[in-house]
Amino acid sequence: MLQVLILTSCQLTSVFNNDFSSIESTVKWLTASNLHGRMTGTAGNLKVQNRLAQAFKDLGLETGFEEGYLHLYRQEVNLPQEQLFTLEVFSDGVLKKKAEYGADYLIAHYTESFTIEGEITLDTNNTTSIVDDSNKILVSEARSGIKTEGDQLVLIKTDVFKKSAQHAKGLVPRIQISPDFYDYLSSLEKVSLKIVAEMEREEVEVSNVVGKLKGKDHEKALVISAHFDHVGMVGKKQIDGAIDNASGVALLLDIASKLVDYQKEHELGFDILFCGFNGEETGLHGSKIFVEAILGEYKEIVNINLDSIGVKGDDTLLIAHQGETNPLVMNLENYLHQQGYRMERIDNGISDHVSFAVKGWSALTLSSKELDFIHTLEDTIEKVDFQLLETLSNDLFNYMITNGEELFHRMTITEETEEMQKMREMSEAINTARGKLSLGEFMIIEVNGEKQRVIGNQYNFKDLDEFTSFFPNIVVQNSFDEANLKGIVVQLGKKYEEINLEDYEVDKIYQMEVSQEGIYGIRLNYLKEAERYLESTSIEILDEERMVKAGIRVYDNEELKTETVEINGVPYKIIYQLENPNIIGRIEYLMEYDAREFVITISNSYKEWEDPVEMINYIDGLNIDINQLIRGIFY
Repeated sequence: MLQVLILTSCQLTSVFNNDFSSIESTVKWLTASNLHGRMTGTAGNLKVQNRLAQAFKDLGLETGFEEGYLHLYRQEVNLPQEQLFTLEVFSDGVLKKKAEYGADYLIAHYTESFTIEGEITLDTNNTTSIVDDSNKILVSEARSGIKTEGDQLVLIKTDVFKKSAQHAKGLVPRIQISPDFYDYLSSLEKVSLKIVAEMEREEVEVSNVVGKLKGKDHEKALVISAHFDHVGMVGKKQIDGAIDNASGVALLLDIASKLVDYQKEHELGFDILFCGFNGEETGLHGSKIFVEAILGEYKEIVNINLDSIGVKGDDTLLIAHQGETNPLVMNLENYLHQQGYRMERIDNGISDHVSFAVKGWSALTLSSKELDFIHTLEDTIEKVDFQLLETLSNDLFNYMITNGEELFHRMTITEETEEMQKMREMSEAINTARGKLSLGEFMIIEVNGEKQRVIGNQYNFKDLDEFTSFFPNIVVQNSFDEANLKGIVVQLGKKYEEINLEDYEVDKIYQMEVSQEGIYGIRLNYLKEAERYLESTSIEILDEERMVKAGIRVYDNEELKTETVEINGVPYKIIYQLENPNIIGRIEYLMEYDAREFVITISNSYKEWEDPVEMINYIDGLNIDINQLIRGIFY
């Protein structure tokens, strides 16, 4: 039997102290109560700056600037100790209550200081309100569409307070009030309010945190970024910002650790800058300053920004970019979709990638989709899917080391022919449609008069129960060696030619038959809780016969070279990537079973192999029966 191996790196060496030793421990540290929500300009934010700088030093990164890891700049902020808010309730001229800031009410965003007194008028219809008397203070249940005159103040009943750190100059804010406080105001007669808001701004010195790995070409730089600031406190309670954006910072550090280990044995083709940005919540201040500082340092820059990612129960990754879709967006989107992620794209998201995009550089932000709870007290560590972040760290790391020059591919308007433009528009439409489809669904799209079939042939099941609801006759191993099954990615094979374009309406979703016989590939993701980290093992099995029937080509990549070696008396055909001939880590080989060939891939996030013999011994030592898996899935 001829075995085939493909070798890629999946190794990680932790050099951090315990607080940053894993993605989970990093998120825990960043959401600790002594940081008070990491608001720019506060003592908690300063602690994060210094700790990130130490983490970059521990990793062995070079300093991003000559002055060190801390990239100092100045910006105006609303320091919490300089703010004063009071709201007094009067009924028939008599003081009835002094409301508690953060519990009874919260100002949605910072503005100029103000004092407003007046009677209230209640909108009890939960409809759009138009109030002509600007001396009245409107108290409403409506969430949007409220129209007022001049500087009239509006109090809006809100179930969960949402805070912004931005300063809206010249506007009188809308004030969120709790349902209990709304009911209290509704119960009184002849109600008037006196609201005082002293919101002083001060210019302070703060820092981004920047580290560097040098590559061969110093005229090109990949910037991997995540902002570490957040919105602070709601009254006496901290908004943790676990998803926004402790998750992004933790992912950044984990990828940085992998790339540091990788560089010990391999030369990077370009510089990589790791940026912890400050001031994102106040208007992208840190990234704007950083971009201005590196103008002229590089001829080509691309930015992958990580913001608010890893939400439990959210199976969609969102790519945000500015303006026309750039090759970086399309490349990363296609790659992640191939890894089993559900992808969507927007061209109006606001995060630090915008600071790069406005300079004409390719840039994107990768985030989760369901983010209604961020900037609220509900953004806690319980929202974070650490398994997803571990898997995504491995996939982004592999993307960055295997794509190389493709990261920097750019196409100007003059270079894009009419045919290329049509191809790009079709590709964008396919990816958009793909994001709408579940397993076994398909639709017909039409772009520039050309129709195309789009099939939802890949799905990520979160657990075994969800998987068996689709495939009740398939038996898979729920655990091995203390590693528990945490996800199953299924790939269905169906020839496009079997779907007649003219038999179906455009943009309508149809359901194909989903059966066990249609599976050509499956990936089982296992997770083991080690002493200081989460160890993930992935086992993927592809049926070559069904892949060919589905019109999927196997092993025809011209960028690969092969070498046959004998291990334990068995010949193996090792496949190397030409750009990275010495990469070791992920194992991929051909296996014969019942006169059929199957492609088996084994990867582990925390293993390090010196040569193919060690990898084969690792496979042999796994307490899992590959033959049994094949029988259970494909027979």
